[in-house]
Amino acid sequence: MLLPSPDPQPSSLRPACLDKPDLAGCVRSRATATEVRYREGYARLERRARDAWGRQVTIFDVATYVSAYAINLQPRSYRQYRAHVLQQARDLFDRGELDEAEAELISIALDGGAGSLPETDLPVRCGHRRAKSLSKEEWRRLIEGAERIDSRVARQLAMVLLLGPVVGIRPYEWPSVRREGAALVVDCAKFSVANGRGVAETRSLTLPTAFQTPEFLRRLERVLSEMRGDVEAAGGDVSVTMACLARLLRQIRGKRSTVTLRTLRHQYRANAALRERDAAWIAAAMGHASADSQQSYGRKRRGWRSMPLAAPEQELVARVRLGASTMSKIRCGAPLTRREALGRSHHHCVGR
Repeated sequence: MLLPSPDPQPSSLRPACLDKPDLAGCVRSRATATEVRYREGYARLERRARDAWGRQVTIFDVATYVSAYAINLQPRSYRQYRAHVLQQARDLFDRGELDEAEAELISIALDGGAGSLPETDLPVRCGHRRAKSLSKEEWRRLIEGAERIDSRVARQLAMVLLLGPVVGIRPYEWPSVRREGAALVVDCAKFSVANGRGVAETRSLTLPTAFQTPEFLRRLERVLSEMRGDVEAAGGDVSVTMACLARLLRQIRGKRSTVTLRTLRHQYRANAALRERDAAWIAAAMGHASADSQQSYGRKRRGWRSMPLAAPEQELVARVRLGASTMSKIRCGAPLTRREALGRSHHHCVGR
């Protein structure tokens, strides 16, 4: 539970290390609503750190938690996390529960000096050094490796590998997938009304024609039913099923490969970008509420041009918010896709 905000001390009485700029070195003043948002963000970080360690945590633990992940975060994300922790530090300082030396220690940790804090056993899990694309040859090799194994888990893995670059579903969303005709209905894992994440509670993806044969659909239905049964047998814990798939994938891929189940989602984005699908279309297919969210996924130059793609409903595409990057292009009159840019260039040359 969030503590009530204390009477703020004048910034001149606080240590300078607690008044670092929030974004890109230019935002120092904070509205009351912003401070409330930062306190809520800190509460979420505290819960995540508590879950990671399995015990109660202090602000020093949370600072260590953020520092451990900093190397793998986008600069903007890191500054936001740092702002959340510093807001809590300011509140503690204003209540007299934090002195200047402790505030400086927290600041050092957030700037990369985590060694100054007590040793921890934080299990860092992130996408750092994990593949964000794979070649078609490796993709086929992984599918063949899974198909050679006669087991329930191998059948599921082969299907996830086969459809991953086609549908772009998050690994943890697979057990929720239901087939309705030639479409897959997926529960969006990150949908939240409170924070505006996720384009909808569920999204529908129409499979390409090549994947609509009766034989394939029966095979798909069998695998989806097995996944749901495995999750129910584990008491509703999806992580158990996903851990089995991930473990088998590691065995098949070998130690030199860094391909994970999430790599398939990155590859879907790369394939869609190469096929000149616009940002809103890709975001709707991947379950994002903002058109800019998918830009951190697989790069266009890594896409496969000949790969068919599952298509989202147009209703979902219309509900996607235009992100800051897209809005900036619209205001400047810049082309939104490479095809549009080439079209303008051709028109300009013909006009000459």
